[in-house]
Amino acid sequence: MSDTIAALVREIRAGYAATGDPEVAVQQQAYMKSSIPYYGVKTPAGRAIMKPLLVKYTLRTREEWEEAILTLWDNVSHREEWYAALGIAQYGRYRDWRSSLDAIPLYDHLIRTGAWWDVCDTLGQDLVGQVLMQHREEASAIMRTWSSDEFLWIRRCSILSQGKHKDKTDPVLLRDCMPPSLDDTDFFSRKAIGWALRDYAKVNPDLVRAFVAEFDDRLSGLSKREALKHIGM
Repeated sequence: MSDTIAALVREIRAGYAATGDPEVAVQQQAYMKSSIPYYGVKTPAGRAIMKPLLVKYTLRTREEWEEAILTLWDNVSHREEWYAALGIAQYGRYRDWRSSLDAIPLYDHLIRTGAWWDVCDTLGQDLVGQVLMQHREEASAIMRTWSSDEFLWIRRCSILSQGKHKDKTDPVLLRDCMPPSLDDTDFFSRKAIGWALRDYAKVNPDLVRAFVAEFDDRLSGLSKREALKHIGM
């Protein structure tokens, strides 16, 4: 580990530890149903801790960027360290690395080991989604593979990967990623389908209505309600 990574990780942990509120930590852990404890740092305070550190410490290579993320992620002591790792991943200085196809194996690892909505939705929409925007053909093939993965959170990320693409959404890819999960009874799978359709309904409501009509007998009530929330049938 480089001195830069060691110092960055050390100061992140020290900042969270100094700012944390034990009472808030208990509430956060219970709300997130987390086996990992919290420091008790709320999101605005966490951003305030991270901002000067991301400016202060520059990771010089893609490998160093990835190592910093994995050091916090794989050696997590408190859940906010995962949020800090995602902050490093998303920092503007590292735009080219985070949107590269080379980042997909890293994101795959983070999704499989994070396995909960607070981190996986950021990974799916904000990070995998950026790769998809930059490398549409190659990343679309990966998303189609992910959509049939046995692991729920990988499937969910494939469905949500275009959640922030708006009019740049590929409707064919969106449609392709949903059928493998239509019969899944898990809440998070059903919610993802509904959210993805609801977001695309802002761009193409007729296509969303057509999808709901086509798969009416397989879509859960939750998915339908979310999909049609703002447009009706």
